[in-house]
Amino acid sequence: MREYKFDAMIRASEIGSGGAYIEFPYNVEKEFGTKGRVKVVCFYEDIEYRGSLVKMGTKCHIIGITKQIRSKIRKSIGDKIEVRIYKDESERKVDIHPLLIQEFIRDKLIKENYEKLSYTGKKEIFKELSNAKKDVTKKRRLKKIILKLMK
Repeated sequence: MREYKFDAMIRASEIGSGGAYIEFPYNVEKEFGTKGRVKVVCFYEDIEYRGSLVKMGTKCHIIGITKQIRSKIRKSIGDKIEVRIYKDESERKVDIHPLLIQEFIRDKLIKENYEKLSYTGKKEIFKELSNAKKDVTKKRRLKKIILKLMK
């Protein structure tokens, strides 16, 4: 499996949500045999991130870099960082929170819509429910998640 090492500039997302990304400087179709999304393991400095190379109206494929990662490596938009990427061949699995499993049993549409989510979307739901310390907070977050999954 080939690893790609390069320096990249952190760029601001034009969506306006405070997001950021880096550009992948290689031809994705030539390197991976597809013009579409490529699941990858990415290391920003030494922080591991699993995501996808995508084209989002950009001239080349990009991958996001979260605020949390930027904070850990003490870098921000406009800074250069060292990046290592390789194709992620592993099956991506996310634990399902027990409260959500109960909702799946109650309503199959919720489960069907959950299954359509990306790996990252599922991971964020698990994290959101697991990080809640109080039952009241868990229930409030679960209610919000269920409403989103019912649309």
